[in-house]
Amino acid sequence: MYSFCNLRVLPGIMMEDRKRLLKHLDRERDRITEQFLDTVEDLLTLILTHKKKFLKQLNEMHEQHVVTISEQMKRCSMVQNQAAALLENLKVRVF
Repeated sequence: MYSFCNLRVLPGIMMEDRKRLLKHLDRERDRITEQFLDTVEDLLTLILTHKKKFLKQLNEMHEQHVVTISEQMKRCSMVQNQAAALLENLKVRVF
């Protein structure tokens, strides 16, 4: 049991404990905030890296498709010209 004298000291001890707890909580908050910011920074770096890779791959695929489509258009034009020439030949022979 506490004597009257000890009861006077107890509030002081409680205040010191409270101050220590508040300092500890402040340090923990700062540590957790720093850890969170580091994690977010790492996540953003990862996302931007994958974005760059994705855009590079998308650009390469686009260039390949442009070349393929250009070749197909040339072939279609060639077939169209050949078909037009053959139709002209048929018209000449019929008349």
